[in-house]
Amino acid sequence: MDSPSPPPTTRFATEFDADGTPNISTIDWVKVVTDEPHHAANWLLYLHRIQDMTELPSFMDALLDVTCVDPRPQQWDTFTATAIPCVLMDILIGSDMYELEADGGHVFKDLGYVSVLLMVLSHCVRLLALDSSTEDEQKCKAYLLQNRETLLRALWNTRHIIREERDRLGLKTRALGDEYAHMANVYMCVIALIGMSKPSSKLSMIQTIEIETTSLAPHFLLFCWMNGLSHGHVTQAISLLWAMMLNAPDDVEEFVSDHFRYVQDDPEYPGLFLARVSRLLRHPDTLGAQGHQLLLVCSRVVGYKADIFVRVEPPKGNGHSVIIPTMEIIRIMLQNSAERIGGQLLRYWGPLNFVPLYARYLTKAVIDNVSMDLQIARMILSHVMSSLVSGTRQGQNLQYREQRRTAQRIWHATLRELLETSVTSDDQEQLKAESLELWRHYGSLLDLKEGSHIMPAARPESALSDERDTRSPSPPHEGMQRLLARSILQLTMSDKGLGGWSPSSLSKGFMNMKRTNDAESHVIEFQSFMIGRPAATTLQSYMFTPHSYCRYSSSQNGPTDDDCQQRDIDIIQNPSPVTRFARECDAKGHPKLSTIDWEKLSIHEPDQVTAWILYLHQNECTREALAFLPALYKTMNYGDSRTPQWAAFAKAALPCVLMDIACEDDMFQERSCEEAFKTFNYGIKVVSLLGFCTSILLGDILSEDDEMCKAGVLSRRGQFFKAMWKLRHVIKLESLIIGPDHAFFDFITLPYPAYCCREMKIQSVPLSSFASHFLLFYWTYDTLRSNTIGTISLLHGMVSQTERLVIKDWVNAHLEMTQSDEDYVPLLMAKICETLRGESVVGMDAYALTSVCAKLVFWRPDVFVAVDLPEGFGLVPSLTAHCHRQTCSSTPKFARDVQVIVMEMMRVALRSSAGDNIGKQLTRYAGPLNYIAILAPYLVQAVKENLPADFNTAYVVLAQIQSPIGERGRSTGDRELADEYPEQHRTTTRIWHDILRELVGISATTNEQRELKDTALHVWRSYGSLLNMLEGVRNSESVLFEPLPVLWSVAGIPSASSV
Repeated sequence: MDSPSPPPTTRFATEFDADGTPNISTIDWVKVVTDEPHHAANWLLYLHRIQDMTELPSFMDALLDVTCVDPRPQQWDTFTATAIPCVLMDILIGSDMYELEADGGHVFKDLGYVSVLLMVLSHCVRLLALDSSTEDEQKCKAYLLQNRETLLRALWNTRHIIREERDRLGLKTRALGDEYAHMANVYMCVIALIGMSKPSSKLSMIQTIEIETTSLAPHFLLFCWMNGLSHGHVTQAISLLWAMMLNAPDDVEEFVSDHFRYVQDDPEYPGLFLARVSRLLRHPDTLGAQGHQLLLVCSRVVGYKADIFVRVEPPKGNGHSVIIPTMEIIRIMLQNSAERIGGQLLRYWGPLNFVPLYARYLTKAVIDNVSMDLQIARMILSHVMSSLVSGTRQGQNLQYREQRRTAQRIWHATLRELLETSVTSDDQEQLKAESLELWRHYGSLLDLKEGSHIMPAARPESALSDERDTRSPSPPHEGMQRLLARSILQLTMSDKGLGGWSPSSLSKGFMNMKRTNDAESHVIEFQSFMIGRPAATTLQSYMFTPHSYCRYSSSQNGPTDDDCQQRDIDIIQNPSPVTRFARECDAKGHPKLSTIDWEKLSIHEPDQVTAWILYLHQNECTREALAFLPALYKTMNYGDSRTPQWAAFAKAALPCVLMDIACEDDMFQERSCEEAFKTFNYGIKVVSLLGFCTSILLGDILSEDDEMCKAGVLSRRGQFFKAMWKLRHVIKLESLIIGPDHAFFDFITLPYPAYCCREMKIQSVPLSSFASHFLLFYWTYDTLRSNTIGTISLLHGMVSQTERLVIKDWVNAHLEMTQSDEDYVPLLMAKICETLRGESVVGMDAYALTSVCAKLVFWRPDVFVAVDLPEGFGLVPSLTAHCHRQTCSSTPKFARDVQVIVMEMMRVALRSSAGDNIGKQLTRYAGPLNYIAILAPYLVQAVKENLPADFNTAYVVLAQIQSPIGERGRSTGDRELADEYPEQHRTTTRIWHDILRELVGISATTNEQRELKDTALHVWRSYGSLLNMLEGVRNSESVLFEPLPVLWSVAGIPSASSV
């Protein structure tokens, strides 16, 4: 065996051997990389060769810090001269990389090491992609391109890790380990390497990527895009994929077929693809070329595999639909599944205002003289018109009303555009005639006549009230507002200047809310809180009164010129706080607001911040307030630590002032006047700052000022959540509907004020408050899962301190308060079941979730149990998976507590009016999901602890489980013919004799317990007899130890072993 080669040299070691060899444990790697870059490649190879797990991480961190410098590190020329990117590539394509585990414990070439290498290589590729290129850079780039496919194949072989992380990150995770870093860095490196194939010229607007059609590059792009992280990386992947498709359009169909063959082991892949497209289309940054490329890639993937996508059965309200409204794809989908796809097309044609998109497509077909487009348009509109005719004959006019309301706005304009279209050939003349005939026929079905155009604005608001969904302020739509149809429609319309769908009931809902907050009480509370405090005189001079709330809004449309003039006069009479960061001052020395540097003020004059917020709010200085609040937000966003200015903020009671402002009656309103002040944009910025403040107040170490601020926040918490409850419809609206400033993301800080109750138990939030209703509603629609378990834990704390009858009243009140949203209960149950299946939900978190779920089921099983969720995602399979996970991962106490609650839930559900639904699930999943392993220990424990009520629960559930087998035996004389028999027999065989032995071995101490034991033995033996179990006779070892199906796969959650 060859002796190891000596290490490279360096002058940055503090110790050396006798022969001058540096002691690597004493080397300063940062200085080596920065000051001796010509040795970096040699040191990397040496540390990799000797597999030094101690020093290599420090060296890689130093190398990473240097390569991520923008635009280029000063060591870069040396790195390329010594071929550092090529060394990284050689290491990554080594045959023994990507080790996942070893018997001896930690391995050297594991995912953590690979991830760091990928990250450094990604930065190197980014630098190589810059315009200026030396000869060394060109050599490195050529080498990377030469070996790219080898690396892609190595990464492709570990793609199951990315998919497992996709599933794990779909729910709340407690830690992000090597697998998460691997997923992120693979994604970043693959995009960077593939992007190297772009031509350097920027003259062409559309660039192709010349990569062989047999390459794994496009497959990896699509796979990584499906499981991607940031929006920036996602759009990069689509752009690169589209560039490849442009380069080889004839090979796209083969690529799509091959791709779905590669991922055929993932049955969820098609559904997740549609969900991914849906989310991206609604993203506020998906505009212009990004949106166009996304639609084109999506259309080709779905178009070539329509037979797969039409079979996708997404969970109700789970965020996507199989209809993709580009005209060509609608045609493809209609041809493959006319009933299902056609039903969705009809359902959303009117409510989603599809007519403008269709009209534009129709006129463009005539203008461009494309007969195929006209055929597609005729097929789609014929489907819609046939439904209109059928509905009119049956006396159903719902589609008619909704379509007429949307079509009448553009029907005449489209007709006029078709009439005025100039034709240059006989073929185009024929297209024009056919289009006019088609459009006129559609208009006649909606009673629209030429020459009788009525402008929509001329219709009184009352005339539209009958056609709206007036049940709630939220718009009439189906599901969780994540329909792919609406997403693409909004993208297309907003991108073409048509404006997104914005139902008129939305603004009406905002304006007509009843305002019941006692604003005067806030003023009194705040003034009493501020008495005797520093700067109290200054702050109180800017205190607002109820009369000033609308003082500058005499007009319904916002402040008029006279209002603004009066505001300026009042500002002069009531001088502003002081600041040294104004470039100009008036004659009296008061700073001019338009010249203030708000960022410097928030950093260097924190004691004046609260006074300025009150001043700008009192005087409704819109422009200045909207500039000051983001600057203050930036100052407060100090990572995990407190901002240095916090002490001054707390002393001036900033959190209390923000909460008072947020609770004002006329906050969060939509107004069209630019001078309007208390808009959504302003309100959200206030709430975001409040979220920062309250998160700081949750800390363990609080000053006297912090404690006083917390007391002030707690005193206002009830009013705050009452105000937020009135705005709950905003949580479920998407940003593209009501504008980016109103996006759901800005509301993720809302639960923080409620969390304060954990720190002050004497002021715990009562369950009957608006906080509990708001938190449950918020949690249901919180797609970001930012506070999934935290919110449930808080609700559990409220529930556990409340009497049973009060809980019953709370459940009923919550259903009554949300009854206008018919999708809410199904979405709530879907969210509960999804979280129950989460692999990270164990211990106290699991107990809290189970407890909250149980309270809903116990008191209103007729509502919650009756919810029909997709196969494998319902209450029974989710609770079963949840129970098994606690047995494996939680402490015995938590596992037992969860088991007791789940069993009691089953009993209540079975005896409710919706018992048939839960009964079918129990009999369906008892065998495949091994529910008997949950029930049997519960039965034994009931006898051991002499709990007749628990035994009765076990008896009721067991009777339901075995009922179909018994019924089949009575009807046919052969129990084994029952569909449920094989799975129940296989799972029961494993434990029946052991449970029987445990029951027999129980020493009863009272007559009551002896009677309970005898009854339990009779029940268990009867169940065994039903499944042909013989006491004292076990089945053969081959049957007994036959492996059970993986629980998570049966429950609809893929496992690592199934990948």
